Amino acid sequence: MATKGLYLPAPQWGTPRNPQRETLGPQVARVAKLLGWNLMPWQRLVLDVGCEIDPATGSFWYRDVRCLVPRQSGKTTIMVSKSTHRALTDPRSRILYTAQDRNKALERLEENFYAVLLERLRPVLEPGANRHKPGWVARTGSERIKFATHSTILIDAIKKSSSHGGTNQEWHADELFAHKDAQAAQNIRPTMITVPSAQIWSFSAAGDKVTSKYLWELVEDGRAIIEANAEGRIAYFEWSDKDPEADREDSRRWYEFMPALGHTIREEDIRAELDANRSNLDEFDRPYRGIWTGVLKADPVIPVLAYKECKWTAPSSPIDFEAAPMWSVDIAPDHEYSSIAVAGKAVDPARHIAWSLVDHELGTGWVVDRMRDLRDEFGGDKVALAGNGAAMSLKRALEDEDFEVVVLGQRDIAAACGAFFADVVNRKAWFLDDDDLNEAFAGVAKRTSGNAWIWFRGKAMGDISPCYAVTLARYQWLEDPPSSQSVVDTVN
Repeated sequence: MATKGLYLPAPQWGTPRNPQRETLGPQVARVAKLLGWNLMPWQRLVLDVGCEIDPATGSFWYRDVRCLVPRQSGKTTIMVSKSTHRALTDPRSRILYTAQDRNKALERLEENFYAVLLERLRPVLEPGANRHKPGWVARTGSERIKFATHSTILIDAIKKSSSHGGTNQEWHADELFAHKDAQAAQNIRPTMITVPSAQIWSFSAAGDKVTSKYLWELVEDGRAIIEANAEGRIAYFEWSDKDPEADREDSRRWYEFMPALGHTIREEDIRAELDANRSNLDEFDRPYRGIWTGVLKADPVIPVLAYKECKWTAPSSPIDFEAAPMWSVDIAPDHEYSSIAVAGKAVDPARHIAWSLVDHELGTGWVVDRMRDLRDEFGGDKVALAGNGAAMSLKRALEDEDFEVVVLGQRDIAAACGAFFADVVNRKAWFLDDDDLNEAFAGVAKRTSGNAWIWFRGKAMGDISPCYAVTLARYQWLEDPPSSQSVVDTVN
C-alpha cells in the first residue's frame, strides 16, 4: 500500500481524465489555495476531469459532474472553490447552492462559503453598504453572496416553486440523498438550458434506496456510464467499499475507499464513528463505506434515468423515413407474443438513430400481413431476425413477400445487446415511448453469452420480444444503412 497521506484510492467507478482536453482544474486549485486549502488528490482528480474544456466550443466538456464520497471527505471545499472560480472568471454569473433543506443551505452558505471568503478573499466581494459584511445580502428569503464581478451565489429550497425564475450558470447540489424525487432538478435544469457552459455539480454520501430514490437513479446511471466505457457529457465518481461483506473493523481496508483518510481524517476518528454506531451499523456503512441501505425490487438492467432521457414523447415519429428503415421481428419462445420494431435515422440530429416498437400482439399469424402493410406505408424491405429465435419460423413467409431477411447469429446478437445498452446510456438514441416496451425493459435481465451477454428469455421475466425487436432493428440499421448514407453519417 502507498504511504498513508499520499495515497489516492481509485474510485470504484470513475470517469478518466482525457489528456487531449485542456482543463481549468489547476485554476480552481489555485483559488482553493487562496481560500486556505491545499486540495487532496481525490479533489484534484474530480476537478481536473470535471473542468475539462471542449476544444470545439471552449465551454466545459461535462455538463453534469456527479460524485459520491464518504462523509467529511471535503466535498464542500470543492463546491466553494469551484463556485468562487466561476464567480470571479465569469462576470454576472448566477450560481445556485442547495442542500438537504433551505435552512441547512443558508447555514452552509454563511458558515462554509461566506465566512471563508470574508476572511481570505475579502477584496473580491462587492463592497455594499455594510463595511463589516461586504458582499452579504441578509434579506430573509433572498440571502446571497455578491461579488465585485456582479456574480452571485444564492441558495434555494427544494420544492415545486424553486428556481423557476432567472438563468443559472452553475448549480451545486449538496447531499442529494435527502432529495425524495427529481423535483429540484426538473425546476433548475431548464434555467440553465441556454447557457453553453452551464454545469451541475452533485455531491452526496450514499443513501437509502427507498427514501433516496432520485439519487439512486443517478448512481445507477453513473455506474452504467463507466461500465459501458461511454463518453458523454456526464462525469461520475464514486468512492465506496467494493466488498460490503468485508470486515468493517479492518482499518487497513479503509484507505481503499476513504479518500480523505490520512489527509483530513484520522483512523481514530473513523474508529470513534464505528463505535458510536454499534447498535445500528447501517449508520456507519452508509455514510462512511458508501453502502446503500433499503431494499427495492431488482434494479433494472438499463438505468432508469438514461432510459427516461431517451424517450421521444412528441406525437410525431422520432424516425426520419426519408431514409429506408430497418425492420425487425421477434417472437416469444412459446409463440404467445410477437413484436415488430423499426429503426432508422433520427429526425433530431442530436441523436444519431431512433427506433420504435411498432406492434406487440398475441400470436404470430398477423405478422407477415402487417409487415407488408408497413413496407407499403413507410418503405424498407429488410427484416432482421435472431437466428436462434422463434421468429425464424416466419423467414420463408417473409421472403415469399419479397422481404430481404437478415439472420443474426449469436455473436451479432450479443454485439447488438451491448451496443444498444451503450447507446441508451450515452443518450445517443431516441425511441418512441411505449407501455409494452417500457414494461419489457423494466423486467429484462442479462444472460452471459461467451465473453458478452444477451437479453435473458427466461419465462419468469415475462415476454421480452419487444426488447429483442428494437435491439436487432437498431443494430442491423447501423450495420447495413441505406445506400444513400454511410455508417459515418449515422454516427456523426
